[in-house]
Amino acid sequence: MRKVIKKVTLLVVICFIATSLFGCEKQMGKQESLATGNIQISYIDVGQADATLIQGNDFNILIDAGNKADSQLMIDFLQKKNVNKIDIAVGTHAHEDHVGGFPEILKAFECDTFYISNTTSSSKIYESLLDVLDDRNISVRIPDVGEELTLGDINIKFYGPLKKYKDLNDSSIILKLTHGNNSYLFTGDAESGVEKELIKKWGNQLKSTVYQAGHHGSSTSNSSQFLKKISPQTVIISSNKEDAPRYGHPHIETLDLLKSLNIQLYRTDKQGTVILTDDGNHYTIQTEKEYSGNLYKK
Repeated sequence: MRKVIKKVTLLVVICFIATSLFGCEKQMGKQESLATGNIQISYIDVGQADATLIQGNDFNILIDAGNKADSQLMIDFLQKKNVNKIDIAVGTHAHEDHVGGFPEILKAFECDTFYISNTTSSSKIYESLLDVLDDRNISVRIPDVGEELTLGDINIKFYGPLKKYKDLNDSSIILKLTHGNNSYLFTGDAESGVEKELIKKWGNQLKSTVYQAGHHGSSTSNSSQFLKKISPQTVIISSNKEDAPRYGHPHIETLDLLKSLNIQLYRTDKQGTVILTDDGNHYTIQTEKEYSGNLYKK
């Protein structure tokens, strides 16, 4: 991967300005050790699916794990990131594109606690996940609304699901991770009706620095009201351009809305894996692939 060489002094100035506003972007390079007090969030390119790894100096959190077909990709990525044990795993909801990779991952890595949604599925992949959780004697929890955890120097708060829903997407676990002055919101595939309920319940507590777009950037999620309430500096969309004819993600309505709200955008379908490093005040962003096009266009 080629890098454009710039004068060091100019790069420092650019990064300083950028991190003060949104974060400084650069291309992913050699794996480096994490500075004390920093966290790193990897929005992993698993195509039309979700998988996010959050790492601190002494913990690893995995939110969703892609499709079953992504299992080896995920295992390889976790090994590359020096993961020996997963402290907390979260399967936001029972659809395969969110939990499909977990059975094989949980066979390859120790895991302390696994959070599942309050709505289950009879699908083979979900039954396989439950079997592995039982076989490996992993503690399984359904999060309470408002439940909070502290891990290292981060706080995790569960904002939903607020109740039991028939629809698996709406049953997604909603959580926010806070590290210093920065916060990160994850809503799985929860759709706009749930977003309205979250606004009513939590109001300004939803405000977050970075938001992983709901339902892969679908227009059935990511409502204008919800995005304005979150007021994120940056949005990450996890989707796959090869599946665009089937699902159409991310939808043009979502891209237009993000642009109109002047929200910085990253997309795994265009830029590959997106890695964010946060020191509690500022954050920088690296992308696997260089993309010079307009991210707000299909």
